[in-house]
Order: sequence, then C-alpha cells, then structure tokens
Amino acid sequence: MKYKLYLPQAINEMGNRKNQEDTIFPVLGEATADSRLFIVCDGMGGYEKGEVASDTVARAISDYLLRHCNLDEPLSDHAFGAALAAAFDALDEADPQRQNLMGTTLTMLCFHRGGCLAAHIGDSRIYHLRPATGDILYRSRDHSLVQQLYEMGEISYHQMKTSPKKNVVTRAMQPHQDTRSKADLVHITDIRPGDYFYMCTDGMLELMEDEELMRIVGDKNTTDEQKKQQLIEATQHNSDNHSAYLIHIERVENEENDSLQLNDEAQARAANKALNDPFKDQIEEMEEEPAVTTIRQGTQQSQPTQRPQQAQQAPRRRPAPKKSSGGKKLLVPLIIVLVAILTGFTLFNLLGQKKDVPPKTPDTEITDDNNNQDRVEFQKDDLKEKSGSSDYFPANKGKTKGKSETRDKQTDDVNDIIKNSKQRDDEKKRAEKEKAEKEEKAQYEKEKEETKQKAQQAKEQADKVLEKAKKPKQETPQSDKTIHIGNDGSVKVENKTEGQ
Repeated sequence: MKYKLYLPQAINEMGNRKNQEDTIFPVLGEATADSRLFIVCDGMGGYEKGEVASDTVARAISDYLLRHCNLDEPLSDHAFGAALAAAFDALDEADPQRQNLMGTTLTMLCFHRGGCLAAHIGDSRIYHLRPATGDILYRSRDHSLVQQLYEMGEISYHQMKTSPKKNVVTRAMQPHQDTRSKADLVHITDIRPGDYFYMCTDGMLELMEDEELMRIVGDKNTTDEQKKQQLIEATQHNSDNHSAYLIHIERVENEENDSLQLNDEAQARAANKALNDPFKDQIEEMEEEPAVTTIRQGTQQSQPTQRPQQAQQAPRRRPAPKKSSGGKKLLVPLIIVLVAILTGFTLFNLLGQKKDVPPKTPDTEITDDNNNQDRVEFQKDDLKEKSGSSDYFPANKGKTKGKSETRDKQTDDVNDIIKNSKQRDDEKKRAEKEKAEKEEKAQYEKEKEETKQKAQQAKEQADKVLEKAKKPKQETPQSDKTIHIGNDGSVKVENKTEGQ
C-alpha cells in the first residue's frame, strides 16, 4: 500500500497557558506531503518539566523509527515496542534526581507499506474520518477516569465534559515507572482517497463535539488550510494549549499483499462505547427543553450513577402534546414522582457500594497550583488485561472473565482514586511547605553571614582609624624652621640659626 498525501496541516498554539507544554512532530512548518510519521504529545498538567517530557518522548520515538525502520516496508509491533522503550529510557535520563514531576500523553500515526499504525497513551485522541460517507471510522478510547466512570454507568456522556475529574488520566508516560504504561495499537488498512486523520491534545476537544469536528472537516467548500484555521478559531477560548495534525489522503495505491495485513479498526471502533452511545442524541434533545432540563440537572447532582435508568425513562419525561390543560397538570406530578423514585433508588445503591471498600496505597499524583481545575493524576492501569512482554495492548483482545467481576474491580479502582485524592493533595502541600521553609532558612543564614562579614569589615576599618589617631605627634621639618606642637594644641616655630 502506497500513499500520496496532501500537505499536512499542523496546529501548535499556546492557547490560554503561560507556557507551551505540547510537542508535535514534525515541528511546526516542517511537515511535507512525503512525511509518513506524525506525533502529538501533551505535557501533563502545567507542572515542572511537562514540556521536557513531551519533547523527550516525541524526539526519542521519531529518532528510533526513522533511523531503524524502513517505512517503505510494513512496520511491526515489535519495532514500535522498541521505539516506546527507547522513549521511556530517555525519560528516565531526563529525570536523574527521580523527582517524578513530569509526564506526557502520546498519540502517533505512522503510514507504512502495510497500512497505518495508530498508537496512543492518555487522553490525547486520534480520529479516522470519512467525509464521503459522514462516518467516524475510528476514535481512540481515552485513558481517563471519566471514561471509566462513563463505561460503568456512573455518569452520562455529557457529564464527562463537566466532571471535576475530567482531567484525571489513568495512563501516561512518566520516568521511573515500576510498570511502564502500555500503548493501545490499532492497525488500519481501510484507507481511501478523501479520508482524513486527525490527532490532537485534549485542549482541542474541550468545547468541541465529534459532530462539529466532522462538519468542519467534511466541508467541501473549504481548503485544508481553511479547515485548520476553523479548528483554531473554534478552540481559541479553551483553557489549555492547542496542538493537532490534520492529514488528508490524496491517493492510495493498493498492492497484492494488502489483504494479508492486519486490520482491527472495526473492532476498536465497536469497543469504544462513547462512539456508539445509543442515548447520546436523545439526551441532547432532552436538554434543549427547558422544563425538563431543570429537573434533569437537579437529578444528576444527587444521583450521578443513574444514567442508564434516566435514559430509559426519557420518553416519559418529555412534555406531552398540548391536548388539554388537564394533561399538563398530570404531567408535573408524574415527573416529580419519577424523580423521587430514582433518587431513592440511587441513594440505596450508593450506600451499598461504599461498604467494604478495601484501602489502597495511593499512586503518584501531580496537581497544578496555577490552575486547580486542570488537575492530572497518574495511576497504574490495572483494568486492562496483562499483555506478554511487549509494551502495548492490542486493540482486538478477547473477552474478559466476566462483566460483574470487571465492574467490581473497576468500581474499587475508581473509588480508591477518589478516596485517596485528598490525602495525596495534603502530602504534596506538606512537601511544598517543607521545601519553602528550607529555602527561607537558607536565605536567613545567608543574610546573617553577609551581615556578619559587613560588621567585621566595619570593625577593621574603625580599628585602623583608631590606631592611626593614637600615633605620637611628630615634628615636621620645613626648610630651616622647626615646628613644635604642644599638648595644649599651641604651635611654636623656632629657627635653626643660632642667635635667633
């Protein structure tokens, strides 16, 4: 399989941040129609060296693949695993003091002779779009806490964007990890002329839904450069950095062995529940109705775990047709009764879930002092199946042992994250306080030493002046006269000539 690309469109905007923590490869302005490797990384959470982590990973992976792999041949999973290991090694070297104050997400697209390899870690995202049919063929599954809560039915599709935990990631690349994070890999061979690939950091998605993205990309009356500008304008008020690559396929030359290449894009799409939510459009339609929206908002605050039940009751909550005034009077009590039943049922479930939750050792957390809402937390992702010795999770894994067992384990992990969040916050604040006290003490000692040195110098100067003042008064010869200075301060001049 051979490709011809239009000129790739790159976005790497500072946005509403004080520093740029995103890194893209190729760097801004260097991508060409011959480029085949694209990487977008998001340095995590506004913390120290976030930009170092993203730049280190992007450089290490691109250097390894371009030096050791021939993209005119199929790219193996083993080669990518080696590149990922090289990136983790580079991260370890970039943090010699083991401070663990940096991390990054990863998205990668590599177009090679055997198709396209898509890899991601974290909540940066990859899309495969087909404007000709209006389909989103693939969207990567976020490694985030809200994604887990949504899949467990604890929150709705729309609550994922408003949840206070929306920036908590469950998988990322960090230095010195006991168990290095694994990448989800998807192999794509169903690529046609006119298709778009879009890879971006979460800053581009803060206020954008998939439908808006498809509308912009699928507009036949705009050029790729204009589409890029529309994406920038649509996200300019978002709070994060904005980085992305928009890649447009111009032509594809299929070859005889293409049918032998692995293609698991369809399985990956089917596994992403957020891409196939049957209630998503229905919930959006309900939220447009003011009378019903007010009740749903109040219900969601007290029973966030009831998204499936709410969706099932949706047809009964919608306003009835205006047949008579008596129908309106009956509808309001009916809604109140339904809300009361759902509230009681939810509280019963929540109380039952809180019992017998085993304590768990908190994982590493990084919090942003500059922006408390942009909070990033890393934890070991134990919810995925363990993969052999390779450094990734294939997208087409088999089924898990049981839905109930997986749900219980996910519930425990999620509850542990939330339960230990405050404790980790307190530990970080205490560490920062101790650091500040040490710096203040060191500054005090420095100023004390400087004051002592200045006092010593002043004393030495005073001693010199005093010593000079104590020296006996001497006669000063001037020509043939002698000047005597008396103890009472009188002055007497005598000539040396006899008789005078």
